[in-house]
Amino acid sequence: MIYRFLLSIGLVFLFAGYSIAQSGTVEGQITDAESDENLIGATVLIEDLDRGATTDEEGNFTIDGVPAGTFDYRVTYVGYETYTGEITVEEEEVTTLNISLEPGDIGLDELVVTGYGVDRRREITGSQANVRSRDIRDVPAQNTESMLQGRAAGVNVKTTSGNPGGAFHVNVRGQGSINAATEPLYIVDGVQMSFSQ
Repeated sequence: MIYRFLLSIGLVFLFAGYSIAQSGTVEGQITDAESDENLIGATVLIEDLDRGATTDEEGNFTIDGVPAGTFDYRVTYVGYETYTGEITVEEEEVTTLNISLEPGDIGLDELVVTGYGVDRRREITGSQANVRSRDIRDVPAQNTESMLQGRAAGVNVKTTSGNPGGAFHVNVRGQGSINAATEPLYIVDGVQMSFSQ
């Protein structure tokens, strides 16, 4: 019985080590083709695996645990042409991608950045409201929801109780909606967040 248990534990570690050894790392730097400046927040996506990373303040990125093989990848940044290519990743090797992006033909004033992507202004069918950090910097508030109160059209913020530190309830338009939810969708750095009320 003990022999079988030890054998199964050993096999688990063996296969775990084998699976780790089958992967590599992709890293590199994304820069502007004209000025050679680092691009902060550019997205590098390995499309076949749906895995990626964004560049840091020095334009560098790292994608760990990429399985060995050949994959298509895409590099995007607001206001720049999308760069696509193919990359081959070897086992336990570091593959380097240094890419210079060309500025795009679309002006930044024609784009609208939402919490979940970037669209052309003419393609936006809904309404947009902006609350700038300078408008709420000095607001004495206990949470983010209370800072939005009265500052974004169509957003109704109210307290659920009169207690200090009590939760807030946020409705976004369509308060009489029958089937659809009126709660906001929170996106932080491209990741959907859930806040308990």
